[in-house]
Amino acid sequence: MSDYGPANSGEAIADIYPSVDERTVPMLAGLARGGRVLEIGIGTGRVALPLLEAVVWIEGLDTSVAMVERLLAKPGGDRIPVTIGAAIEMPVEGQYTLVTALFNTFFMLGGQPEQVCCFGAVALHL
Repeated sequence: MSDYGPANSGEAIADIYPSVDERTVPMLAGLARGGRVLEIGIGTGRVALPLLEAVVWIEGLDTSVAMVERLLAKPGGDRIPVTIGAAIEMPVEGQYTLVTALFNTFFMLGGQPEQVCCFGAVALHL
């Protein structure tokens, strides 16, 4: 069994995420145009927290409770609503201006059928 399945992938790689490129947050904030943003695979908040500081309304979706606990323990982390669930099911409410899946999130969905399902679910929320 792989350590990188949907349920435990976060715990296996939480400490090895690359740093956020300085261009990422301004680019995403610009794409958000002041609207709601959903980060699929929000994890420890390495992108979400800087977006929050850029006055972007950010929400998260993640399968890893351990990763989200790390986010919530950080300053400001408790200001970001997070739903625990799978991206292929998109158990979130409402519409978003921008939905992101950064780093390797999209490739951890399992395979092409799950990725296509995720795209369809995301489209319903954009």
